[in-house]
Amino acid sequence: MEIDNGPILGAPSTQPIVTTGTISNITTTTAECINNNLDGIGGDGVTSWGVCWSTSFYPTITDPLTQESGPFVVGAIPDSTMTGLTSDETYHVRTYAINSSGPGYGSDVEFTTSKTPAITRALNIGGKTMTFGGKRIIKSPKS
Repeated sequence: MEIDNGPILGAPSTQPIVTTGTISNITTTTAECINNNLDGIGGDGVTSWGVCWSTSFYPTITDPLTQESGPFVVGAIPDSTMTGLTSDETYHVRTYAINSSGPGYGSDVEFTTSKTPAITRALNIGGKTMTFGGKRIIKSPKS
């Protein structure tokens, strides 16, 4: 029977192990990544964490990201909000955590931002009828 007593002194460090959560509160320009988790710190303490995103698969910390710093312990990572997104665009997001061995990444999660609502409006210059979104909303009395 083998007993695991934790990391071996002098053993090489490994990157942190993280889990990417789910995407919620998606708008045309923002989205939240919630329920993220730090599953293992690797050999050294985690110095920063967040989420990174891109329109390509497997974003990294060279892509847009959120970043939090401080000492972290294994467990839930606070939710993270992505900003500056483009409407009706498909994005990929991953949670990351960094220690002295480098970044560890969670799985790639895909989401699409909301479409910007199309606003259609027209005004009859003669002042007889005004439409909004293809529906007549004002009809002036006949002169």
